[in-house]
Amino acid sequence: RLRHAQAIGVCSMPLTMFNLNQLKALSERPSIRLLVTLSLLVIVLTRLDRDKIGYLISNFDPAVGLIMLAINFGLFGLFVLRWRLISITLGFHPPFKKMLGTVWLAAFLGQFGPTLVVSELTRFQRIRSYADTHLIISSQILDRISGQVVLFAIALLLIPFYPLTGSNSAPQWNATMLVTGTIICAAAGVVFYRYRKTILRRFDRQFQVLNPLKSWQHYGVSVLIQSALVINFILAAQGLAVTQHTGSLIIAVPLILAAATLLPFAIADWGTREAAALLILSGHGLSPELIVSISIIYGTLNLLATLPGGLVLLRPHPLSADKPT
Repeated sequence: RLRHAQAIGVCSMPLTMFNLNQLKALSERPSIRLLVTLSLLVIVLTRLDRDKIGYLISNFDPAVGLIMLAINFGLFGLFVLRWRLISITLGFHPPFKKMLGTVWLAAFLGQFGPTLVVSELTRFQRIRSYADTHLIISSQILDRISGQVVLFAIALLLIPFYPLTGSNSAPQWNATMLVTGTIICAAAGVVFYRYRKTILRRFDRQFQVLNPLKSWQHYGVSVLIQSALVINFILAAQGLAVTQHTGSLIIAVPLILAAATLLPFAIADWGTREAAALLILSGHGLSPELIVSISIIYGTLNLLATLPGGLVLLRPHPLSADKPT
């Protein structure tokens, strides 16, 4: 029986690995992500009053929308500044104008496919002539890490203040977030401690970028970026005449953005952002239709701000250009 069980276990390992790899490959297909996005939006919208959502969106203040667009345009400059600071620390200096067009184009293309995959491939293809492959990939990964570290740090720091917003689900949410944060930090700490010598030896320059005592500037830019995103979400609410819940939104929006980041199944966070907003803001005195309307306006203004990035496609891009001296 023991040998029989061992034989079954050995035979099932490749099958299990195949299934996992197959599921991972399926989840990265644009068609699957589009299906997930549409499914989430359909689930959310079919349970709400769609006529009311349409009415709320139609009464959005266009002046507020222009302010949100201006902030989104400014965000692209901040994205480039953060990436450039990291790139300089790693030892290469792409032109700011080139990086701006690259980031804008990546944001535009990311609206129509798996955001992480499409955006990062676009950034790599357009900057690859300025440095070695591993340096460019490292700069992209570190750029992502900088933003995620700041976002989750803000979200975790705001958890103690979440009960002050008057949410009925605050105790359960606090417990869940604290347990999740503890597990993630503990797991990261164990992995780093076990392989710290190898990691530090092979990735010394990368860890200099991550060290806030040596490279704090890009973290400061990430704080500005996350603050601008929170402001835009609040402006989306104020454009719908929601002015009495600003304090709740300041605390809840980073949690919404963090939750949407943890669920990277959809395209450009559509569906996951609305579901997270409903979950987190449902106990704050806002109607579900109003919450979804705010999230849709926020996402729509993000989409509109990326459209000029499509103009970069009209300009020729010589991928075979020599590296600058």
